[in-house]
Amino acid sequence: MYYVYLTPLGLVGIALLLLSLVAVRFTVRQNAELREAHIETMRILSEVLDARDPYTHGHSTRVAELAKAITEVLGLPEPEQQVIESAALLHDIGKMTVGDDILFKGGSLNNAEYARMQEHPERGAQMIRPIGFLREVQQIVRYHHERYDGGGYPRGIAGAQIPLGARILAVADAWDAMVIDRAYRPAYSHEYAARQIRAGRGTQFDPRIVDVFLDQVLPAKGILVPKAEAAPAPRAAPAEGHPG
Repeated sequence: MYYVYLTPLGLVGIALLLLSLVAVRFTVRQNAELREAHIETMRILSEVLDARDPYTHGHSTRVAELAKAITEVLGLPEPEQQVIESAALLHDIGKMTVGDDILFKGGSLNNAEYARMQEHPERGAQMIRPIGFLREVQQIVRYHHERYDGGGYPRGIAGAQIPLGARILAVADAWDAMVIDRAYRPAYSHEYAARQIRAGRGTQFDPRIVDVFLDQVLPAKGILVPKAEAAPAPRAAPAEGHPG
């Protein structure tokens, strides 16, 4: 302010500087409040979705917490962490278009039913496309069921072609899907789920994400899982006739 005062602008320059600082502070505060409102909106949407299925109530919130923990260990920038967390909250929103007869079926799905369930990532992405502040989330929702080896859906893309957020979400989603009760089977143990996640390393899942999740994220939450040498031969995480 002293050096501004020494310029030809003098007191006018100081006034302009103070007005600029006030404007910046106001803008930052407004953006923070808007971001919080967006996150709260997404939490409400995810709770509405989860409330439809008593077996998966809270699933989206748990997946979001796991995904956020992975992003923190990876050291991703805060804005990218927020986008991935938001995508996790809404990753299954496309299931709102799936009939109860398929979503809550007690046994394995037939081919037609399975194909219908596989549409939910694309339908979810289309549902949130018109919402401006969710545009960055859209691609993660669309690709969260892609496989690292290219054998997933809806597009069959592989490796780095899959958005990082979708690769993170794939691991967090598979874990929570296995360790909770489902309409078609009881929950698996942490040990079994960890072996299945590790078995999918490099095929179903990004190897780096698997390592971070099993070796750092889960232990930080007090969940001890088998080490790599205890894993069985490679095998994809069980679908049990239902996409997660």
